[in-house]
Amino acid sequence: MKEQFRPALSVQYQPLHFWVLYTLICYLSYQFHFYLKTTQQEWSFDLSVFNDWVIALIQHPIDITDAYVNAFTLLMILYVFIWHSISRRKVLIINYHNIYWSIGKFRISQTFQLNLDTKIQYIQIPPHEPTIHLIRLKNQHQEFTINLEQFESRDREEIQQRLQIL
Repeated sequence: MKEQFRPALSVQYQPLHFWVLYTLICYLSYQFHFYLKTTQQEWSFDLSVFNDWVIALIQHPIDITDAYVNAFTLLMILYVFIWHSISRRKVLIINYHNIYWSIGKFRISQTFQLNLDTKIQYIQIPPHEPTIHLIRLKNQHQEFTINLEQFESRDREEIQQRLQIL
């Protein structure tokens, strides 16, 4: 049986896709508004204004963009890429003594010690569905929750089997 379980990429990056798209749309709309303001033009449904803006962005971007918004947007994009690269390497480790999340060799969560006092609770969300979504492990001092929706179906089954063995 394997010991490491990696979250499925499709589930893990849904919030990331939304925030990247949202940041990009806000950035472009603000920069277009800033361009109209600096060139003293009014928005019309004539695409020539939009075309002029795209050409101006390519030819001399410093003159027609706002530096503060550029810095903020670059920081947001940097944050998203760092979050993306970290979450891509995130792994759930289940061995006979403990459970924890790690990135490479570094543990990024509190280690949950497995012992005879550990109680396993299966939580179904919503309650009337037959599939299990959360596994909550409790002992006297700690609590650890595993969201099974993050994993692919074969990994879900293997995680459940592994916890039953332990």
